Amino acid sequence: MNDKLRIISIIPARAGSKRIPGKNKLFFQKQSLIEWSVKFALSSKMIDKTILSTDDQEIIGICNRYNILIHNRSKSLSTDESSTFDLLKDIYFNFLDQKADVIFLLQPTSPLREKNLIKEALKLISANE
Repeated sequence: MNDKLRIISIIPARAGSKRIPGKNKLFFQKQSLIEWSVKFALSSKMIDKTILSTDDQEIIGICNRYNILIHNRSKSLSTDESSTFDLLKDIYFNFLDQKADVIFLLQPTSPLREKNLIKEALKLISANE
């Protein structure tokens, strides 16, 4: 695989969950779900940039201490009917300063990830080129 690939991770964390209010800020193993995703992204040497997309000021406050970009999610992309794909398109075309070759979506509600997940995923991508 080309070592010059630009790899970003995007963490979507909208405020308005109706089934579990504030779910992205809930604690699991002594840290919030959002922090699990942020720390995982930052621990990967392969990811060039991490973007948190949220409409929640409290989540922004939690994540301000980390070296990540904040995408202020619009109201139209923060509804129950909003699709993650539409959010990714908005970030890709309207927010990124440089286009990405690979985008990893890190859902805060899936905090348990294998340590080598990114590396293994890139191997699979490379094998299918």
